[in-house]
Amino acid sequence: MPLPPPPASASDEPVFAGAGFRRPVPVAPGCIESSVRIPQSLADRLPPSVMLRFAVGRDGSADLVQVLPGPDRSPNERIEPQLVQALSQAVRGCRFTPGADEAGRLARLWVMMRVRFAE
Repeated sequence: MPLPPPPASASDEPVFAGAGFRRPVPVAPGCIESSVRIPQSLADRLPPSVMLRFAVGRDGSADLVQVLPGPDRSPNERIEPQLVQALSQAVRGCRFTPGADEAGRLARLWVMMRVRFAE
């Protein structure tokens, strides 16, 4: 009988960068902004901005994408699902230089990023 897989370690959970950490950066600057494909049906209903929160892994891939209201919106305001999907696809389609902890070890880190939409 095969052994069950080991439990996920706490080190697999993303953490926020602290003092001395090296933050993840896109391999191609502006990758997220240039990759977002806004559906035409949303063109006249875009918020001024949104906040993205996503994790960048040790391999430079992004996941756990969350789209939050920007600072100019109420936290209870609804964000269109199509916009969430477009932003999530853009983030996941970009590669990142992974971040590292204060000892220089690659780390899975949270990234916060504000995306503004042209009016």
